[in-house]
Amino acid sequence: MINEFCRHLPALLFAALFWLCGCSVKPGLLDGEYRHDALGHPCRSDMVLEYSGFTLGYDSSRRQALWVSYILSGENLRHPVAARSSSFFADPRVPDAVQPGDYRHSGYDRGHLAPAADMAYALPAMKESFYMTNISPQFPECNRRVWLSVENTVRTWALREEFLYVVTGPYFAGEDERLGNSRIAIPDGFYKAVLDLTAPYKMIALLVPNQPSGGKVQFMTVDELENMSGYDFFDRLTDELENVLEASGKRELWEDN
Repeated sequence: MINEFCRHLPALLFAALFWLCGCSVKPGLLDGEYRHDALGHPCRSDMVLEYSGFTLGYDSSRRQALWVSYILSGENLRHPVAARSSSFFADPRVPDAVQPGDYRHSGYDRGHLAPAADMAYALPAMKESFYMTNISPQFPECNRRVWLSVENTVRTWALREEFLYVVTGPYFAGEDERLGNSRIAIPDGFYKAVLDLTAPYKMIALLVPNQPSGGKVQFMTVDELENMSGYDFFDRLTDELENVLEASGKRELWEDN
């Protein structure tokens, strides 16, 4: 009996750690890693900031995150414990941090990258989602309608697939426009790259234009998103698996059958 317990001790400790972190993630593609950036950083950034519910790469010149990655589980979505906050906060770890008031009277929403609703499983995760490092300028119609629809779609997938690895952030197509005197760069759009962590594994990418009218969601392969952005997503997967999954992004594989 003791030998049997010892044989399973690493797995028990692994499960306990995820429970304490507020996450329930199976090993598999993560190779036992529980970090929210376990599958790599899609691009270089000035600061990599770790929070309880997500990790992000912050760019000082654009004054926002270039990417935010996190593990989204259906179990966490089914058991929310934190009510949505209404207060935004400057991150004290960031020099020359963006302030909530920098968006005032700008005509842009303070748009979440890692959604607050995805972080409702724990009070710290919910609060941290309101740090301004997790915020990017979004036109109201984009934020409140199209981007919200994308967030709801990804949550639906997580409830069905159980474990997703999500990378999300702003997309910049050319020369940056700035938000008044704040020097915050205004994105041309917003992306999500999503990996299903449970077999059969699959990937998909989504891109939403940041337009006053809201625009239309584009579904594409992760390869296509990489070609547009210059980023390299999920680079800690094996090359063979990464190449196959990133070239395939059939939307019907994610539909409820």
